[in-house]
Amino acid sequence: MQLKGGEKIDVYISWVEILYPVISAILLSAFSYVVHKLTSVANKIDDDRRKDKVLENFRDRALQQLLKVHIMDVSDKYIERGCISRVELEQLGYLFEPYEGLGGNDIAHANMELCRQLPRTKKETDEY
Repeated sequence: MQLKGGEKIDVYISWVEILYPVISAILLSAFSYVVHKLTSVANKIDDDRRKDKVLENFRDRALQQLLKVHIMDVSDKYIERGCISRVELEQLGYLFEPYEGLGGNDIAHANMELCRQLPRTKKETDEY
């Protein structure tokens, strides 16, 4: 290459000077793509966990309600009868424990307390 004054200049551009910006752009694009994909996967996992938590909450509430209905039916029978056997009280306790663990604490709790106060019968059979 020649300048206006007649001087000659050797123009030397190395291949590194040409490829460095290209390689940098490619690497930046690849890194950006990987970060985007990882963020998408993390968001999907988070959404799945939220959905699982909602379903678990529904299952717990449904199970709690089923236990409550059964506890009420059985305990009402014993309260109306006016007595309860040791075995019947024990079986009622097996229903009440998970019900209480799921957050149940209402009229079923009151019925359970009434059943605990009922006189015991000598009959030790299961009357479910």
